[in-house]
Amino acid sequence: MKKFLLILFTLSIVLVGCGIAESVEPNEEKTNSISESILTYDNISPYINDEIEFINEGSVRYEGYDLYDYTISLQASNRFNELTKDEKYYKMVDIVKKIMDDYYNGDLDCDVEKTGCSIENIEVISGEDTYKIDYEEWESDHNYTININSGEEYKPKAEQDKVSASVDKYFEEKDNQDTETTIDSKNGNDWINLTDNQKFHAVSNAFYNLDNQGYTITETEYYYISALDEFYSDSTTRSTSVNEALASVGTMSGTIYK
Repeated sequence: MKKFLLILFTLSIVLVGCGIAESVEPNEEKTNSISESILTYDNISPYINDEIEFINEGSVRYEGYDLYDYTISLQASNRFNELTKDEKYYKMVDIVKKIMDDYYNGDLDCDVEKTGCSIENIEVISGEDTYKIDYEEWESDHNYTININSGEEYKPKAEQDKVSASVDKYFEEKDNQDTETTIDSKNGNDWINLTDNQKFHAVSNAFYNLDNQGYTITETEYYYISALDEFYSDSTTRSTSVNEALASVGTMSGTIYK
């Protein structure tokens, strides 16, 4: 009996010493307000049932604060279930955009000191499938992705094509900018920070100017890029202008002459 009491006493000391984690819940008034708002949105309410949950997805500790992520879990109505996969994607985007209109930062106002609670995801449970989307604002629909059953990442082909077009446009614009790169007013510190594409266009533009001045150039851009890279690999040479370094390479190798 004494041994049993001793074990209980020891256990109580351990529990007191370690501390029992305090229950952390989002502010009830805030979650009720969000739930009530969701059920009044004309473009959302027909697609969900009245049951709305705020699910604790865990926490991270950052600079002394415990930050909890929550998922707003919605139950799909028959109307949502009848949508095609693409239509469900657009409806999920509608849902997150509409809620963010009224609750942009997603703060759920946890009442515990040094604790934060915020919306991380929104999910819609449709039969055996769960559709989830990040609680985040994007400029265009094609920036969103929905996750199906914690595995498949999905967006309609039309939105994928927009992403591809956007990426192609970015690189096209970037390449157009690179074509304007020159070696004028640049030294070794500038040179080592250029991309390979910028180096190519910088040397190519220098060739164009030299050609107009009547010079003959017997090597390709890559020959001089390699020579300049090697020259500027020594930090003590980086105060030398690229124009001067290129001229030296051409003169010493006999590959640029008039």
